[in-house]
Amino acid sequence: MPEPMVANPERAELTRLRAAVVAVREGIATALDTTATKMSDGKTWTGPTAAKHWAAEVTGRKKNLGPWVDAVVSQIDAQLRTLPDKVTTSEARVFHNDQRTRGY
Repeated sequence: MPEPMVANPERAELTRLRAAVVAVREGIATALDTTATKMSDGKTWTGPTAAKHWAAEVTGRKKNLGPWVDAVVSQIDAQLRTLPDKVTTSEARVFHNDQRTRGY
């Protein structure tokens, strides 16, 4: 007799993770906006060399935050495409046990 099939808990967990990342994407993507603006005003840090390098670093990281978050979402999507909607109860149990014991 075949084992009963249940919703794939790994798929459900990745779907929750994706939703959480998407929910904070804009906040992460714009996290350095204020800092970059202040660094470019010339009043925040006035050391000639350090201020210039720090402003360039902040601006560069600011540009990358959104694409980095998008890359994480893309990786989650790629993994979701590989997972079946349903798994056997044994496979679901193994996933739950792995989640409980992770880090020990």
